[in-house]
Parts: sequence; structure tokens; C-alpha cells
Amino acid sequence: MRKPRAVIINETPEGKKSLIKLLRGVVKDGGRERVKTERGVEEDDIEASGLDYHIIAAENVTHSIRSNSRLRKGNIYFIREDPKNPKLASQIAKELINRGVNAGMVLTTDRPSPYAETMREPGHEYFSGWLPKTEERFDAGEVSRKIKELRKDHKMVQPISLGIIGLGKLGRQLCSDLKSKPYASSIHAFTNWAKDSYERDIKPRLAFKGDQESKFEFHKRLEAVIEANPDILIVATGEHGIPYDEYGAIKDLTGRLMQGAYPKVRNTLQAIKDRNYQGTICMEANPTGPLLQVAKRMGVDPSNLTSITPDMSRHKTLLLKRLSKKDPSLIYSDIDLTVIGEHGKEIPLLREATVRGKPLPEAHPKFKNPFYRKDFIREAREIGLNLVKVAERLGDNYGGIPEIIIENLEGFAYFQRNIPSAYSYFAEADCFIGAPSIVSYPLKIESEGEKLRDLSQDKEVRAELGRTLAYQRALADKYHPKTK
Repeated sequence: MRKPRAVIINETPEGKKSLIKLLRGVVKDGGRERVKTERGVEEDDIEASGLDYHIIAAENVTHSIRSNSRLRKGNIYFIREDPKNPKLASQIAKELINRGVNAGMVLTTDRPSPYAETMREPGHEYFSGWLPKTEERFDAGEVSRKIKELRKDHKMVQPISLGIIGLGKLGRQLCSDLKSKPYASSIHAFTNWAKDSYERDIKPRLAFKGDQESKFEFHKRLEAVIEANPDILIVATGEHGIPYDEYGAIKDLTGRLMQGAYPKVRNTLQAIKDRNYQGTICMEANPTGPLLQVAKRMGVDPSNLTSITPDMSRHKTLLLKRLSKKDPSLIYSDIDLTVIGEHGKEIPLLREATVRGKPLPEAHPKFKNPFYRKDFIREAREIGLNLVKVAERLGDNYGGIPEIIIENLEGFAYFQRNIPSAYSYFAEADCFIGAPSIVSYPLKIESEGEKLRDLSQDKEVRAELGRTLAYQRALADKYHPKTK
């Protein structure tokens, strides 16, 4: 994804300098900022936005904006109220909207509040509030909070292009969901089994309506998807026809999934490497961790690698189901639960979870029992296998996984800051782990914890995580050993 664009219009030289400094400094990176208050000089904690803006600034702008103007390319606008012409800012906002701009707009003003003329002029309704200056300086906390508000309200958006490798159940469902999503600007897809028969085998299943098909391109070469340089490349390929009903536990299935997926994923990764693709790669093929290990060993930058998983949602839903037997008034949002680890071997942090702010083991003493926790984890891990079996019998998609991916793709388009469960690389242990993550832009996904020890203080969890990582590396070694 390209850098988000901040457009500053008609700002004073000192005001522009102040705003740019904040956007590129403490507002982006976070930290403490000294501010003047009625009580004197105090420090304000600024939450990092993670937005590395490309900044466009222009002076002497009137409400007559050309159709090809670079001012139309913003994701957020700061438009100054002119004391000599208070109506102008609203007129500019209206003209931008008329020219097809879809972005957050903020009024900047030299006053504590805007002029009445500004707020009465048609176009003022497109502003999401205002930012006052004091002595030609903007307040970092106010700028930070305004950006956070615009994100929350989905006022900032950046259309994204997508590549999908593999059109089995998961890939087809993603295409079906994306066809009606306005934030998906283009979708490039490839599947080897139908590369010469998309018209017969793929398009009828997607049931395009109107002009939905116009943003899709189905390629006959895998390499063509990568050459299209999508913002995000989703790898959803694997072996077709695995007899899931023959497997009684997810741990028994993992090796079989690797056997089927490795040759196809390796070919995809080689094409990615050969074409120096630098976008974000979402590894949605299984087993996730070992395949991410293979990608890194083949020379793909690990900071470009991730995977979006349903692990937190599944465990939290099961936990709600169990707890509701005792307390039917509980709802999903009452539970705060973190899930980390390898998809299929994921680890819920049960002893660190809370229910309505109270530690889970205190609220529900059964979770003090290690055998009870182990039974819960086993049941949660088997949800995925059971859903796959049902999906194979009924022809459905794989248990909500497409919905989770789509939800987060939409989040990227609207500059979401947090993901409950996504993979990140940890250099200290040369491993990939699913964990609560933070997103920065241009798109980069990193775990909230910088070190493995940051993920949990529970010795039981860390021991289990160590076993999981050993298995991840061993499975990768079996198919794609490290070069010496």
C-alpha cells in the first residue's frame, strides 16, 4: 500500500510547519508532548498513529478545483479557515466532495471556534470538527485525538488492490465477498486447476451482478498475479481432496496439510522472490507457521509476511458458551481473552483472561484446574477440524475464516490500528507467532509484544509455546531445511 496522504490547504507558513512536524513526529510515533494549560506547562501522552503520511500542501486555493488536481488524492484534509473569507473553507470542502473525494476533513482555525459564516456555508457539514491554533502552533494531543476519531468513524479510506493465489473454497469465498466491497479496487486471481476454464468453472459460482466483474482479472499464469503488484497478496493454495474425516485430531492433520501445500506454496514463493514483490503477503494456506518459515528461508522479507487467523474469535466464543451455562447474562464483549501461538496449536491465555474486569480463574474457579484448562484448549483447537469436516460435507466455506479475513482487509482500507490475532516474525527465536498485533501504514503488521516474553508471563503458556515453536521449525526443516 502507498503512504496515506495528508492534504493541507491554505494554512499559514508557521501553522503548516507546526502541523507537518506533528504528523511526521510525535503523532506518528507517539510519546510525551509538553503543552501549555491554565495550570502551567504539562505533559500529554500521545498515542502513536502509525501513519507515515505523504504530505501535500497548497496555498491560495479557491473553491474552483481542477478535475485532475493533486488535491483530490488525499485520505485526510486540513483546510484552514481564512479570516478574510470565512466561507471559503466550506466551499473548498464542498468542491472536493463534488469532485469525488472520499476522505476525512478537518477545519483548522486561528480562533477557539470557527466563524459563524463558516458553519452556515454549504459544505461545512463535511468537516469532522476543527483544530484551533495557539500562537500559530497546533496541539499534538488534539491532532492525535482527531485522527483517532476519523479512523473510528471510517472517515479515512484508501482503496486496496488484492491478489489471490488459489481458488478453492477459501479463495472463491473471498472473491465472492470482495465483489461488492467498494474498498477493493481490483482483484487479481489465479488457480491452476481452472486456469483455462474460468468462464466455466469459476465465474458461474461467483454469480457476478452488474459491473462487479469489471474489477476482477483471472490470470492464466501465477506469475501474472504477482506482476500486477497488488497491495496485498493472499496465498490460499493447497492440496485438493484431503480426506478430513480420516483425522480425529488437528495435530494428526498438520503434517498431511504440509505435504499437500508445500509444493504449491513453494512455487508461489519462488515467483514472489523472482519478481521482488514487496507488498504484504498473507499466508492463509496451512500449516501457517511452517509455510511462513519456508517463505523466509526462500529469501522473502519476514516483515512482509503475516497471516490472519480466527483463533481468538473461536476461543472466545467457546469460552462464552461455557461461562453462559453459569451466567446467561454474559455477552461476548464481557470477556477479554488473548490467544497466541500457531494456528491449530493456538494457546488461549486463560489465567490472564478477565470476565467483566475480574480474572477468569476468580470469576470461574474451574479454570484454576490445569486439567480443566487443558480440556478447554483441546476442544477449542478441534473446532477448526470439525468445521472443515462439515464444510466438506455441505460444501460451505471453512467456518468463518473468510469473514475474518474480509473484516481485516476492510480494516486495512480504513487504516485500522489493531488486529486481535495475526502472525508476526520474532527474530530472537526465528519464528512466526500469531498474537494481538499493531498495524502501521504503509501496511506493516507487528506483534504488540516486541519479545516472546512480552506475550505472556504464564510459565505454563510459555512452556507450551516453546513446544509449538519447536514443532514449527521441525516441520519446516523436513520439507525445506535451512541452507548453511
